[in-house]
Amino acid sequence: MQDLEPENVESYRKLGNSINASLVRKRSFAEQRMRLLKKLVGPYFGGDGTKEKRPVNMIELGVDILLRAIASRNPQALVQTEFRELMPTAYDFEIVLNRKLDVRRLNIQDSFNICGLESLFNLGVMCVGLKVEHDFDPGKVFAEPVLFPDLILDMNAKSWGTQTYIGHDFTVNFDDIKNSPLYEGRNKDYILRARDLRNRSTSDWQRPSEEYLDQIMLRQLYLPHLNRIIVCDPETAMDKPLMSSEWEGPEGGPYTPLYYKVVSGHVMPLAPVPFWHDLDDIINKCFGKAARQTLRQKTVGLSRNADDATAINNADDGITVEVSDPNAIVEKAFGGANQALPAMVEMAKSLLVYLGGNWDALAGLAPMSGTFGQDKLLSQGASGRVKDMQDCMIAFQSKVISDIAYWMWGDPLTTERFAKKIQGTKYSTDDGMWSPETRSGDFFQYNFTVNPYKLVKRSPEEQAQGIIGIVKDVLLPSLPFMQNGSPVDWEAMFELIAHYGNWPELRQIIRWPQGESMPQREPDMPTKPSTSTRTYERINRPSGMRPGPAVGIAQMFPSPQTADASA
Repeated sequence: MQDLEPENVESYRKLGNSINASLVRKRSFAEQRMRLLKKLVGPYFGGDGTKEKRPVNMIELGVDILLRAIASRNPQALVQTEFRELMPTAYDFEIVLNRKLDVRRLNIQDSFNICGLESLFNLGVMCVGLKVEHDFDPGKVFAEPVLFPDLILDMNAKSWGTQTYIGHDFTVNFDDIKNSPLYEGRNKDYILRARDLRNRSTSDWQRPSEEYLDQIMLRQLYLPHLNRIIVCDPETAMDKPLMSSEWEGPEGGPYTPLYYKVVSGHVMPLAPVPFWHDLDDIINKCFGKAARQTLRQKTVGLSRNADDATAINNADDGITVEVSDPNAIVEKAFGGANQALPAMVEMAKSLLVYLGGNWDALAGLAPMSGTFGQDKLLSQGASGRVKDMQDCMIAFQSKVISDIAYWMWGDPLTTERFAKKIQGTKYSTDDGMWSPETRSGDFFQYNFTVNPYKLVKRSPEEQAQGIIGIVKDVLLPSLPFMQNGSPVDWEAMFELIAHYGNWPELRQIIRWPQGESMPQREPDMPTKPSTSTRTYERINRPSGMRPGPAVGIAQMFPSPQTADASA
């Protein structure tokens, strides 16, 4: 393809034709995704769910189990560097970056969760970039998930990295297009005039009334082989882009995919939920059929004498009824569920739980064996597939957060004040400043490694027990090495434990002497004599009883000493 300059209309037309062909090929994946989503939400989710009843929604159960394992819960970032002189800058940048990821600002947690849900059905994609709002605003970083119906893929590509274009459709307010400094030139005027003419030609009663504001759909495309980003109106003028410029963002473009299995020779990956459809369908159909048969089941009494039948029908419970011939009255049951249907439901459920990665063990829904040790081994084995999915999610989060950090690092105007902890104390100062003057050089010169992790939420009791465990298992056994001198920087070590493990109280309970990196040496304890004498004494003791009913039974009888005393 030739370089896409504004005057090169033919190249834009070829690009538009290729995109339209890819959208046709993508349609079957989009329709399958919608069918599975309808089964996920069930028949009672307004008018968007499936019409069929689904009393045993195994798709919802499987999605919930996997999302609990891979979804983000208040993700945070660790900014690290190999260079000691750059650690203060990395520490400051970590504070500012995590504040940006907070739910009240960027709300990256919900964006990651939406991408995780999309990846279970086919493909999750996150778009990271800058949005321009006003003339004086240079741009604010955003990270938004791209839903599969809005996604544009090069379906002729053999893998994600060989695509010639990637993009998505999005909607913006019509007035924002008029006032945005990002879109200028003859193409903008042409598109605005075309939209105005179309709106005037449509009477008020024909216009859709669901939108409060007049909106326009635009299309963003990233061309990796040209390192170019373009924005156009796909409905009015695909060959007249509103913007066409060189991509100056992170390497790889604005789109980051999330998937788990690659299909050789195809850009679309292999998602887990479509494999559950057939077994889930069998479970719900057999269960529904068994339920209908059970509801049709009836038990009736048969009698040769009409008077006897009338007497029995009119009698109350527990009343003696006089009949002419009791042996001539019998009960017969009609209908009822076929025993093969519940057996099929149970077999299909077992297969689905097995193929889905042992859901019972992953979610702790039911014991899988007779002993705790065997259940633990089964749970560890079942988590192997989930561990691979978690690794994919971690890599996805790392790339997205790295892209966010790239845009924040290159922001030439934003200044932010933050609280900064004084090393070695429990106090903080509010004079921390992040601005262009506090950082120097290029983002990649700092060799930052951004590793997302989950901010662990614990109850006060769990937090106290964890700190006690660290003091008991780590701090106290290390005191002799601290006091006798050691090449280990113990203050830095416990600072890392408090930072990585989310134990901020640990910094308050350890007192470090001024100018030293280890606690004050305690007075020498009396040492053991060089020679010692040992006395071995054998004492016969009764074997202990296990706690439980045996202890209660033993307490019912007096001990031998008590019996002798009473005698």
